[in-house]
Amino acid sequence: MLEQMFQLPHDFCVPDLLFERELKGDLGDRLLALGLDVVELHPQEVIGAMDLHRNAAKLSFPDSFAFVLARERNWTLLTGDGPLRKLARDQRVAMHGVPPYKGVVTHGFTVDEKGHKMSKSIGNTWVGASRKSR
Repeated sequence: MLEQMFQLPHDFCVPDLLFERELKGDLGDRLLALGLDVVELHPQEVIGAMDLHRNAAKLSFPDSFAFVLARERNWTLLTGDGPLRKLARDQRVAMHGVPPYKGVVTHGFTVDEKGHKMSKSIGNTWVGASRKSR
């Protein structure tokens, strides 16, 4: 299923901290080969993630980094984590739940070909057969 996910006309990325702590190794190597991008947060984003982690005890550091990356870069957060989903709803960060596929990477972000988050309000999403090919 991962191969099909990476064939979608989206880019998937994770913060470097999340990759190092949760994906590094065989799975991470496979995801990188499929096209996963590992993104480094800017210094202000790191400060924001640390502040968020201090104030939201239910979030891990990797979750905090993923959330701040989505919020600050106006990207869509892909997660099945309950507290992270609630925070995204509360702060109006674009978010989608994880599809019911075995082995899907969580905390990814969906961006269009210009690097902008995928959002219905922006109008750069796709629906079924009308999506653009890669």
